[in-house]
Amino acid sequence: MDGVDIIVDSKEQIKGCITLQKKPPVYYRNFAYEKWSDFGTILSNDFLKFLNDSKRHLERKHLLENKYLILLYGYPIDNDKVHFETLKIDFYNLPIFKNEISEDPIIWCKTVDSSYELFFGRGKLDKGLTEKKILILGLGAVGSNLSESLVRGGCRYVDILDYDIKEVGNICRGKYNFMHGERQKVDELKISLIAISPFVNVEAYNFPLLPLQTLPDLKKYYIDFFNKYDFIFNCSASNDVNIILDQLEIRNRTIVNMSISNHANDLVCIIENDNIYNKNSEIFQEINQDLMDMFNPQGCWNPTFKASFHNINALVNLALSNIDLRLKKGKVLKTFLLQVELGSSYKINLKD
Repeated sequence: MDGVDIIVDSKEQIKGCITLQKKPPVYYRNFAYEKWSDFGTILSNDFLKFLNDSKRHLERKHLLENKYLILLYGYPIDNDKVHFETLKIDFYNLPIFKNEISEDPIIWCKTVDSSYELFFGRGKLDKGLTEKKILILGLGAVGSNLSESLVRGGCRYVDILDYDIKEVGNICRGKYNFMHGERQKVDELKISLIAISPFVNVEAYNFPLLPLQTLPDLKKYYIDFFNKYDFIFNCSASNDVNIILDQLEIRNRTIVNMSISNHANDLVCIIENDNIYNKNSEIFQEINQDLMDMFNPQGCWNPTFKASFHNINALVNLALSNIDLRLKKGKVLKTFLLQVELGSSYKINLKD
């Protein structure tokens, strides 16, 4: 098999031929044709003539590598779909002469169906997420991990908002890398997300969420902005953001507030549209986390929690799995708590 990518740009356009047939080009179901004469009972004289006359319509610039004509051979497969195999034909040595097919060997190319259904067929989230418009607030350890899991699960619309800069200390816990120095989190994460899925649309917003009293029209602006989305995942770990969401009185939208405790021993997932700040504070008081063991990064005046990437990732993905399962079962989403039990083994308990 000869692998090839067909690229079309503004300066050069690759052209080829296409044929739709009733049967795949194989012997005994699994063995592909080896020489052009094997097509003798399949390809019609009209198509052979069309292929032979292609020299009248194509130029060297239309060929792959200035030499090969591409032929797409389509045939039906399961579920009323059509699969295409790709062949390379030496344009200057066509395997047809006076409507006769030669014994020349076939040059097969690798053909991959990258449709949405097959791309995510083995790991797609419920359509209650994948077809919805999602906004993620805060792209730290929790938000960046959640963003990637949503995109890998087939979500089509995942917008991201953060005003922070990716620094060296963020790399070990978030979905960032060291290829670039300091840069806006939204810019780097957007590149990563669209590199994962060709089906995702990502808008990156780089502005802070300010208290509503800062500007007179801010409340209306925020309400209009948030109402564009079906799901709002607040991963900012900011009480100020919780207060803003409470004051906006957003209805008919699902707000999911995800926050994690020190050492990633707990993940709080509040799924409510009001009283978010009080509910979050209440649960964290019950958790009674060890605030004496917070870590102060070099040059930073704000303490941050201690946790490893794999523990954060485990909690975030379990939380997403719980949300996904409830959607698949048609159940109402509700607030829950994930708590790590450290005994002889690592165990995570889910509490409603």
